[in-house]
Amino acid sequence: MSETPTPTPAPKPIPFHKRHWRALLIACALCVVIAILAWLLFKTEIMTALHWGGQRLSDLVDAVRAAGPVPYFLAYAILPAIGVPISLFNLTAAPTFAPQIGIVWVVILAALCLNSANAISSWLARYALHPIIEKLVKRLGYTLPAIPRDEHVTACILLRVVPGAPYVVQSFILGLAQVRFLPYMVVSFIGQFGWAFAMILLGKSFTEGGSFKIAFVAIVLIIVLVIATRLVRKYYMKKSR
Repeated sequence: MSETPTPTPAPKPIPFHKRHWRALLIACALCVVIAILAWLLFKTEIMTALHWGGQRLSDLVDAVRAAGPVPYFLAYAILPAIGVPISLFNLTAAPTFAPQIGIVWVVILAALCLNSANAISSWLARYALHPIIEKLVKRLGYTLPAIPRDEHVTACILLRVVPGAPYVVQSFILGLAQVRFLPYMVVSFIGQFGWAFAMILLGKSFTEGGSFKIAFVAIVLIIVLVIATRLVRKYYMKKSR
């Protein structure tokens, strides 16, 4: 009997950005030219719009500050678990409430809110929404991710520390995969609080009483976090090979 020939694997398609790099380069150059022309032709209108937007933002901050820290930090503790960008709270917490309650309490409350949002999103994915999502995934012909118990910490690090999917998507993936609660909470907090702290300091530097030193510390911390993230990514890529 003749042996069945081994099928030749299909060649990998060339990535879009490599196939169309010239068109993308031209498009980027055109965007820059259009932006420069728009600035030269409509400088006054653009500055007026920016001033209007800044005034509206200032009014919003004043309104939130008048409502008090309780509803703000309750929203911070709940809304990121259902998709509201967490960076929105990290950047606005200090400008809004540091003059009232102090930067130390802002940082402490932000840490508590991060843990609360992590816990809520885990509960939603593991229990409240799990049956619905499981039925939907099966109807589409897929299965929910299954992560071995000894890989739970690694999975949390890869999703939380290495940038990629949005916060709420990370939380739901880990919750649907039934990752243990303790490593989920610990790694999530470690991976997120550094960025939150840097954003809070950056926001504080723009408030009354802020300073260049605070902005410098925030920028240095962001650079350190970026370097640490790259090192973690390289380590786990090497480990996966």
